[in-house]
Amino acid sequence: MVTIAACGGSSTASSSGSTSRPTTATPTPSHAVSGSAVDPCALVTAADLRALAGSDPGQPKASTAPVPGGATAKVCTWTTASWGFVVEVQPGDRSSFDAAGSAAPSPGKVVPIPNLGDAVFEIQSPSLVTLAFLKGAVLVVLLYTRFSPDPSQIGAKLAQLGLTVAGRLSV
Repeated sequence: MVTIAACGGSSTASSSGSTSRPTTATPTPSHAVSGSAVDPCALVTAADLRALAGSDPGQPKASTAPVPGGATAKVCTWTTASWGFVVEVQPGDRSSFDAAGSAAPSPGKVVPIPNLGDAVFEIQSPSLVTLAFLKGAVLVVLLYTRFSPDPSQIGAKLAQLGLTVAGRLSV
């Protein structure tokens, strides 16, 4: 099971706007991480978050969270006055991925994103976008919450960031 937690705040929704996928440079080998040594704070850079949210992310906070089956998820959180972002990484397989999807607060939709991983789901709401993917034996959750209006452009940007993160995993 994936722990999906949002940072506090209020939000308003906007359903207008279209989405497009920005391009991101191919990650350098220095970002490569693998298996149980995955550091979620190493998977996303300050530049990645500036591109996603449009402002400086500040310093990340690393933590851990227990998950069913005795495993431990590694978590990295960035919080600003207007948005929050979480990367969660845990050991995973198709069963844990399916459990994460069924435990999500609203129905996820399958998003066809080539090269992202072995399985993917995305959940969008007016103030929260969650992208989860399984790559090898690693389950990754990217969660973006916005405390101010118009998250309509985030889905495509989060999908692009997912591709960047998947490229940094060498599993």
